Amino acid sequence: MMTTLPHMRRVLGRNLAVQVLLFSAVCIMLVHVGTQAEVVPAVPPVLAPVSVKPAPVKAPVIPPPVVAPVVAAAPKVAPVVAAAPKVAPVVAAAPKTAPVLPPVGVPPVAAAAPAKTAPVPASAGPLASPAPVTAGPVAAGPAVAAGGALVGKQLTALKDLGMTVGPNACEVESPAVLTCDPTSHLLTTLSVQNCPATATLSPTDFEAIATVSLTHLSFVDCGVRAPSAAPSVGFASSLQDLFIVDSFTGLFGWWLGRLHALKNLTVIDAPITTDSGLDVIVSNMDSLEYLTITNSSLPGKLPTTWPATLISIQLAGNRISGGIPSSMGSMTALTKLDLSYNQLNGTIPTELGKLPLTYVDFSNNTELSGPLPFSTETLSSMKTLKVGGTAICYDPSTITAKLAHSFSVPICGGLAPIGGPVSGPSSAPTPGPAAAVTSSTHKKKPKLIVIVIAAAAGLVVLSAIIYCCCRWWGAREGYH
Repeated sequence: MMTTLPHMRRVLGRNLAVQVLLFSAVCIMLVHVGTQAEVVPAVPPVLAPVSVKPAPVKAPVIPPPVVAPVVAAAPKVAPVVAAAPKVAPVVAAAPKTAPVLPPVGVPPVAAAAPAKTAPVPASAGPLASPAPVTAGPVAAGPAVAAGGALVGKQLTALKDLGMTVGPNACEVESPAVLTCDPTSHLLTTLSVQNCPATATLSPTDFEAIATVSLTHLSFVDCGVRAPSAAPSVGFASSLQDLFIVDSFTGLFGWWLGRLHALKNLTVIDAPITTDSGLDVIVSNMDSLEYLTITNSSLPGKLPTTWPATLISIQLAGNRISGGIPSSMGSMTALTKLDLSYNQLNGTIPTELGKLPLTYVDFSNNTELSGPLPFSTETLSSMKTLKVGGTAICYDPSTITAKLAHSFSVPICGGLAPIGGPVSGPSSAPTPGPAAAVTSSTHKKKPKLIVIVIAAAAGLVVLSAIIYCCCRWWGAREGYH
């Protein structure tokens, strides 16, 4: 052992790594030898009393009896929480009032239209993606009391439509099906649904139904032939709500346009024949508030003159072409505009940016392009904006990138944000994915360098400790 240690020290002086390893081995050997030596008997007696005395003294001082009562008292609160389910019967009783609501404020015709969600015709493409088409609310007319026998001509017309009604229909039928004027015994509202294949509607039958007293008329899933004769003056002046859903064959645009007193016009899945487009339908409707014509193969261009009273326009799934006229900006009450799945082109007029729109859908008009005319303030109050399938973009000088991205609107390629380069979304307040990746890469490099330096420093300290221990043990045992 005496001859080996000098040789080891010379090797350790030449190579630090070998020195560390050899010192570690020597330390292990010396520790092993030291544990078997009987020269140091005084160490165990000193350490043993110190370690033994605190243990018995402190062990009884930390009993858990004080904590146990506190934990045991907690379950007493549990019964109070368990009593909460007693409120459940009160909440469950709320739905009992639901059946009472529909008959009270909703006119009978309004209940029929929302039942259809506008299925997609084979030629219109994937039209199931737009939001379900909804008809506008029906203005409730004056309350009338049912009573008396139904007029004979109207009774015959209802039977031809396949409806099983009797002479006293005004008294026994649900208001969701029909209501009558108590004085004239004529129909005031009529909802025809799910007509049989044998149903017919002759000109005489329609003339008997379409009287001056009728204000609400609805046809749902009724494949009878549409009226071909011009409506009477009295009927055209009285009818306020017309719903045609998956019904009628041979529906003419000019016939619809004669109903100038309409406030709510809904035509869904009913092809319309017209040579003048939508203009012939809405040009004379000065009181129209809700216009819904979807999946009806309506051709032509958008009108240049619109009723100023319009609140909602839904024209999805037609064959409307051309541009969007700036005159649409005159409808100051318009809140919903759906022109999706048509053949529109050009840009969106700036006049639309001044309207109080909350729902806008321009999607699937492949030739529609240009920047959005809406400001950040307008978009902030807008609930829905769809531009997929178009070349519509946003101008970062008027719309923030964060807001535009929330509606999935791309930046216009030829425009740059104010005070920044032509870099698109990178100038947005919220960094994009590319910026996040770059910043995380820069953060990882310094961490890696710190870890390497710390590891190296730790090795040096460990080597010094091992070396000092070996020198100390060697001096103690008398090795040089």
